[in-house]
Amino acid sequence: MDIFGKCVINGISISDDDLNAVGIGLYVGLSALNHSCDPNAFISFDGPKALIRPLKSGLEGRPLDQITVSYCDLLATTKERQQQLQQQYYFLCDCSVCANKQRDGAMRSLRCPDCSGEALLDDSDESKHIAKCWQCGKVMLNIDDAVSLMQQILWRLTDLETNEDLGAALVEGDCLADSALARLSDVNIFAARLFDCLTELNLKASRTAQAATYCERALSAYIRFYPAAHPAVSLQLLKAAKLVSCAPERLEDAARRFQQAESALTASHGANHRLTEASRALGTHLQEERRAISHRRELSD
Repeated sequence: MDIFGKCVINGISISDDDLNAVGIGLYVGLSALNHSCDPNAFISFDGPKALIRPLKSGLEGRPLDQITVSYCDLLATTKERQQQLQQQYYFLCDCSVCANKQRDGAMRSLRCPDCSGEALLDDSDESKHIAKCWQCGKVMLNIDDAVSLMQQILWRLTDLETNEDLGAALVEGDCLADSALARLSDVNIFAARLFDCLTELNLKASRTAQAATYCERALSAYIRFYPAAHPAVSLQLLKAAKLVSCAPERLEDAARRFQQAESALTASHGANHRLTEASRALGTHLQEERRAISHRRELSD
């Protein structure tokens, strides 16, 4: 039992290029890395080989006990992160991110009806919920329906992902998405989770255009709450680029997305990583295709 407990606490989830867990590994050196919700590094994998990559500058030469990684998903509220850390690792984090109430408010922010900006949720008073737009200052009082919508999204996500009736799941998911777009801000993480789910459901249904739309809608939350060099950001950009490129009328958008993905992948994976090189090659191919289409149009005129 003692050995099992040590494996649970010190085991590191091995992930593939898409950050999907494919196994658990025990790495003696990496077990010294401490947790932070504002990490200065992350662990990536090339097969079973673990690599420490920086999220902030100045890490070269530092001892391992000065390097921090996140033990939990950063696209989560403080309450969610603390619950995961307590249940899985038996400690609570007290980093600056966990103390940042404004960040939590932004993660659960609503769409301001006056300017479409972010209305940060303040639920410090459990008897009432209010939200205040940081752009125009509007105070929103009657927001219980929006708060309930976030909870409803949480409840329904697993059912949507496992529903064998794909058509019914898409209908319900689209309905939830319409409500989220109307009531929740562009950086709301619960809306982003829903959009990620709908991206995958639409791919299963071979609805590539709809999948691209939902994938792009989730990007704002990724860019806002993950560190800039985090692989979750670069992989989301790459997925969006690939999906957008399936639409011939969106070649210009796709080329721009591939440029963004290449830049992000260079930061997260390195300039010579296979994903970075693939993104660069696809972006170059699209640029050439756009020029060829433009040339044919000039000749036809």
